[in-house]
Amino acid sequence: MSFVQGRRFARFAVLSASIVLPLSLSSCRTGVPDADAAQIIFTNADVVTMNESQPSAQAVSVKAGKILAVGSTEDLTRKYKGQATQIVDLHGKTLLPGFIDPHSHFMNALQISAWANVTAPPVGPVKSIPDIIAVLKEHQAKQKIAKGNGSSDTATTATNWRKSVN
Repeated sequence: MSFVQGRRFARFAVLSASIVLPLSLSSCRTGVPDADAAQIIFTNADVVTMNESQPSAQAVSVKAGKILAVGSTEDLTRKYKGQATQIVDLHGKTLLPGFIDPHSHFMNALQISAWANVTAPPVGPVKSIPDIIAVLKEHQAKQKIAKGNGSSDTATTATNWRKSVN
């Protein structure tokens, strides 16, 4: 091979490598474009969909707090898994609809806000009977509840109650 032929071969090799190598590397990239990818995919689950046409599924893909799709683990992983997608394998556990509280008493919310909070931690402050008494006294003062309006300084017993209504 002559010097000129060698240089032409070298140029050809460099040019070929600069075209072929990026193409081959891009074909190795896994996943979908980030714009189309889910943030999280729950896989290998027993998903209860509450949808008569598809009562159950194996996976749920989620992006920006919204469900993108429900289906098989294989399909959703192929269609929605990007490089930054978090995969949560539920190992056959059940996933139910209602990412917000599925059992709520929201109709009582305004009424409950005016009640004394005598619940235990972490919901309320009460850890003992003296705590209950303190919370009730504070609530009585805060709400300006007059004595005799459902409150008493004496313990209510069946005998005391009968005397007060007679």
